[in-house]
Amino acid sequence: MALPGPPATPAIAPSVGVAPAAPSVLRPTAPGARRRETFSFADLMERSNQKLVLLTFGGKDSGKTFQLLKSLPGRKLVLSLDNQTKGVKDGALASDRNIWVVDVLQYYRDTQPEDITWAAKIATDFIEYAIQTIAPIYHPHWIIFDGGRKLEEIAEQKMRWLHRTAPTQGFKNRNWWKDRRFILRSFHRNALAVSQMGVGYTVYYDDPDLVTDKTPKWIDVIMEECEIEIETRTMYSPATRGQIYSAYVWGAKPHLRDFAIKGTTVDIPEGGGFPWGPGMAKRFEKAEKALTGVAIQYPQESADGAGTLHPLPPREDPPPEFVIGEDGAPMVPLPGGELVPASAAGSLPAPSAAAVAAPLPPPDFSKIPSNEV
Repeated sequence: MALPGPPATPAIAPSVGVAPAAPSVLRPTAPGARRRETFSFADLMERSNQKLVLLTFGGKDSGKTFQLLKSLPGRKLVLSLDNQTKGVKDGALASDRNIWVVDVLQYYRDTQPEDITWAAKIATDFIEYAIQTIAPIYHPHWIIFDGGRKLEEIAEQKMRWLHRTAPTQGFKNRNWWKDRRFILRSFHRNALAVSQMGVGYTVYYDDPDLVTDKTPKWIDVIMEECEIEIETRTMYSPATRGQIYSAYVWGAKPHLRDFAIKGTTVDIPEGGGFPWGPGMAKRFEKAEKALTGVAIQYPQESADGAGTLHPLPPREDPPPEFVIGEDGAPMVPLPGGELVPASAAGSLPAPSAAAVAAPLPPPDFSKIPSNEV
């Protein structure tokens, strides 16, 4: 629908004795001037928010992962960042085929300082590859990042690879931390775009030593866009000699009272999940109708066992625009790898032909384990 043009301006006769104004002339746009993008009326229409951002948080072994996997309806693509998700699926959820677990840590090395930053770069590529490859064939209703602490660590080490810093090295340029935020937001935006109903996260307490007023370990975009936060709790029962689980709705937007009500505590029966309100079932029904007739490829077991690590591709240098010194000046590497200011590089001998190697191809993820390890 095209926007209506401005109303015609009525002609006004000039006053007696006053010469009419000269007609205005539109000057052509100067070369290199900023060009305004072309928009349409459709861009101005209201957009319904039909996707949720959920969070479960708590202490160790409090049922954070189980509650999301058990209670959320539909298919769930889970990016496992703690090597525990597959065990939860097989042990407590009877290998439910509506859960597809991808082991992100198979491409991450967090034990050798010389490998961490490069492995983090590969792990971020693998996360994006998993989302973009599985979503078109599995059509997940939810994409869940199981392990917010490790996700934040991978984003930080990718940022350090970009700026050629050691895994624990301090630096003066605090703006570099913004690159970590951009990486986390990329994960979130891509997952939200291809999921049918939304994105979920599991995190620990921000300060587990606090007895009261415990809060989740917020991670950038999660705090900004999360709509429902559920705290999972557990305590020992002498009567049953087992654990009793409960869920406390720590936070929920007022307009989502049909899903969960802030401030309520729910006892979770053994093997049960959080009882969502009727809004969750309605939204799931709508999402299922949108996928009527779409073929679904369900997960299969990989031959690799849990903890199997894949070899890393040869290390590459970061893009030159990220190699910046502490004072903000660009840096360039010497043939031996040493970084020097670009202003001083002109007086240095040119690198040998052997040092100027052809760019390496991107990492090959063509043989992704059909998923769970």
